[in-house]
Amino acid sequence: MSASRKIVQAMVVLILAAFGAVTWAASDVADEEENEEQITIEQLPEAVKLAVMKAARGARIREVERETEDGKTTYEVELVIETEIEIELAEDGTIIELEIERPGDDDDDDDGDDDDN
Repeated sequence: MSASRKIVQAMVVLILAAFGAVTWAASDVADEEENEEQITIEQLPEAVKLAVMKAARGARIREVERETEDGKTTYEVELVIETEIEIELAEDGTIIELEIERPGDDDDDDDGDDDDN
């Protein structure tokens, strides 16, 4: 599996995880707010910090929270992915082309100009 495909899969997982966290959070906001505490990335346990840094490749960390519920502590990290991904697929689902563009990337050709303008 190529590195680009792994990046796309990781981004999809993060997006789905974030959606699930938002859906779950909306169900009981009042109780949850009492148990949440904003912290910095440096305050995360080392294992959690390493997992976040691995999953957050290329993403900016916007917010970090520690939550304790029923005696269990969990951490929620909000990431901002500033990457444009274009995928061309065949009818059978095979990826034909995968293009990843990050802010500040130049166009793909070698003439040095921005072809979008």
